[in-house]
Amino acid sequence: MQNLDQHMQRAVTLHQQGHLTQAEALYRQALQHHPTHHGILNLLGTLCAEQEHYAQGIDYLRQAIAHAPKPESYMFNLGEALCRHQQFAEGVVQFEKLLSTPQANKAHYALAKAYQHLQNYEKACYHYAFVLKHIMPAHGESYYQYGKCLEALNRQRSALNTYQQGLSHAPEHAPMHYALARLLFADKQFELAEQHYLKTLELQPEHTEAHLQLWRLYAASDQHHKTQAHGRAILTQRPQDGEAIKWANRLAFPVIPQHIAEKEAAVNGLQEALTKEAFTFKDLVPFVSYDLFPPYTMAYYGFDDRPVREAFARRIIETDVIQALPPAGQSRTRERVGFVVTSGHEGVFIKCMAGMVQQLQEEFEVVVVCVQSRGQRILTSALPQCNYLVLPRNLLQAAKALQAADFDLLYYWEIGTDSHNYFLPFFRTARKQASAWGWPVTSGIPYVDAYFSSQALEPAQGNLHYTEPLFQAERLLTYYTPPVIPPKVNRESLGIKARQHVYLCTQNLRKVQPEMDPLLAGILKEDPQGQIFFIADKLPGLQTRLQQRWAQNNLDLERLHILPRMPVALYLQWVKAADVILDTPCYTGGANTNYDAFQAGTPVVTLAGQLHRGRYTTAAYQQMGYTPCVAHSAEAYVQQAIKIAGDPEYRQEVSQEISQRHSALFKDTAAVKSCAQLMRELLTQPEQATCNSGF
Repeated sequence: MQNLDQHMQRAVTLHQQGHLTQAEALYRQALQHHPTHHGILNLLGTLCAEQEHYAQGIDYLRQAIAHAPKPESYMFNLGEALCRHQQFAEGVVQFEKLLSTPQANKAHYALAKAYQHLQNYEKACYHYAFVLKHIMPAHGESYYQYGKCLEALNRQRSALNTYQQGLSHAPEHAPMHYALARLLFADKQFELAEQHYLKTLELQPEHTEAHLQLWRLYAASDQHHKTQAHGRAILTQRPQDGEAIKWANRLAFPVIPQHIAEKEAAVNGLQEALTKEAFTFKDLVPFVSYDLFPPYTMAYYGFDDRPVREAFARRIIETDVIQALPPAGQSRTRERVGFVVTSGHEGVFIKCMAGMVQQLQEEFEVVVVCVQSRGQRILTSALPQCNYLVLPRNLLQAAKALQAADFDLLYYWEIGTDSHNYFLPFFRTARKQASAWGWPVTSGIPYVDAYFSSQALEPAQGNLHYTEPLFQAERLLTYYTPPVIPPKVNRESLGIKARQHVYLCTQNLRKVQPEMDPLLAGILKEDPQGQIFFIADKLPGLQTRLQQRWAQNNLDLERLHILPRMPVALYLQWVKAADVILDTPCYTGGANTNYDAFQAGTPVVTLAGQLHRGRYTTAAYQQMGYTPCVAHSAEAYVQQAIKIAGDPEYRQEVSQEISQRHSALFKDTAAVKSCAQLMRELLTQPEQATCNSGF
């Protein structure tokens, strides 16, 4: 062939312009005259790979390497072609050979991507870090992919920092804004998460997941006027999700109800919808994607919500989208018990149940079941000697992992606070399943065989509030290590003025239901020196909603304070400094807040409720054998709180009684024996449905 250079220049130009068929014809024509020309072989091999003729392209590239005196650039092209052909391991081999050549910079980035595809995230992270440090320090996509690999390794904090650093170099990278928003949301940094979700939509208006996450955020913070636009955007982009959006709106209960009628309307509306309509979903995806399960806020309302939860579970079962995955039922010398703790609930589980789990290892083969390695890392800090089963985020895969573990009993710390702990019991992956006081309401699910409670927690005929058979222990079912309380607190350092009577409510703001407002009004009216303090929530907007309700009810906002969130040490100083702790009706304090107060010797005034969730403080006092702070009417609640706050001698007397008796609540070995007894009682029952419901 005459004038090869001119011929090849024309072919390369066509190749670069995207005229691949014409370019290929010229390459092949040249190759007929020069069958061992490594340059032609390389170009033809690269073009074939671009056209997805991978086998042919890889063969040409291998020939180019064989004939070239310096084949490094061809080796890189071969690695790229192999990766395009999903042969990532072979691609890695080629790239690794280039790390000591002039092609090293390109090889590091290619290796990072190849190892990421191979799910070798440790090596992918190494190469992304090298690229960002030595080659492309401002490359946004590398930061983004590096963060994704860190997330895959459950190094969320490092991933969060990587995304933040990446956005300082690439502020218009929409996927990185969304990834950062997800992590901030999981870390409960809601206001920052909102900013990055909004930035995602500014850059990419049709980002459906960002719309969905903002919808959730605004619904959870009672900013319902903001949910509508995002709901419409989701429907525009996913019209097939109309049914899911409809149910999601019905389940978006007010978090801070403005009056009792508002929450009654929400519950009654859902009950009516469940009576008249069925779910039409064909699989679990919409249930999980849109959190379609009974709203957790309903538990705070103080109603007997068994009918709603039971109806909801019935509707799910009718869809037939969840099939049972029964365990193998292998014989063992000791029963295998799994304690299920889902994401975000590890901290409270550690405080309330770590000691119990440690003690129960003497009775059973105990496994702590958590979601992803992050959950295990949190739990291992308190339970280092336990066996663990780490579940994947995918719900069906998680259920199959539980099935394979072949549990005799699954003890769900909570059922109904997230999609994992609500839907997993429907799969029936253990011989027996139990719910317990970690979430003090019935699950409504007929496949849960027991609810473990305590006699003092349940009113007469308390079993009628549960679809599960009610198992009642003589003790509160916790083995609790007492917190370390500061011996003395300078009230002035906390901003408390002389002669002020400090009433502190340590419960989260969702528990401050409208039923509490008359109690607050009574205290403020009867005690002119009274100052009432609450603690802010992480979700933006909740304190504003609460203050709006107080204003509507003509409460003295100048004496109702919402403290900013604070470190544990400062929180315990406030508990110690308070004259009295105000418990919330409808849903009282649990072990953590009550036991903090009792260890500090600070009286907690409570109003005994008619449901389990309104009786924990009462039950704790009963276990201590001291009940003067348990009121049985609103008037008695107000008068007892005022007497403690305003009469130093009486307060000292009450404080001393609590301090002398609170040991009955801590490190309770009798509670461990009671829990083991309930478990054995359940395990010896026949293999059949044991629920109370009418399914």
